[in-house]
Amino acid sequence: KARFSNTWILKNKKYFFRFIWKRVFWRWIYIDTVSVSPSFQGRGIAKELFSFAEQKAKELGFKKISLLVDFENLKALALYEKLGFEKNEILKVSGSNFYHMIKKLDF
Repeated sequence: KARFSNTWILKNKKYFFRFIWKRVFWRWIYIDTVSVSPSFQGRGIAKELFSFAEQKAKELGFKKISLLVDFENLKALALYEKLGFEKNEILKVSGSNFYHMIKKLDF
């Protein structure tokens, strides 16, 4: 596990993944990119990645994590809701609708 600027890296013997994040209003972060290769999906890796991100966000004193999910990505939407994210508002980005989702972090 390592941290470089605004990228967190999580790796083990079977996979290597990274989060790209941005600081927002100094109190919460926006997760810009999270991806799990289709051949690794369904193994709890996304849950592990978000657990890692939450731990790091808490260490840095952030109160919330946010992200965008495309209306059409129902699988990701279900995962984020299962992980405790809540729909905040609907945003239009490059002609597509996205849910802006937020998760409050417990300290």
